[in-house]
Amino acid sequence: MDALQAQGHTIGVRASNAISTLDEISQDPNMPPYTRVKLWNVASILEAVKD
Repeated sequence: MDALQAQGHTIGVRASNAISTLDEISQDPNMPPYTRVKLWNVASILEAVKD
């Protein structure tokens, strides 16, 4: 949420930063599979955001 709300960047850069953060979080081997799928779904939605 912090990456998406940062006012110093365009919306495309904010979405890209959020995707990067979600990717890092989803790499945790202890994460339940259903949570990982939810993170991937959010990342997919954010990939549609453009400047």
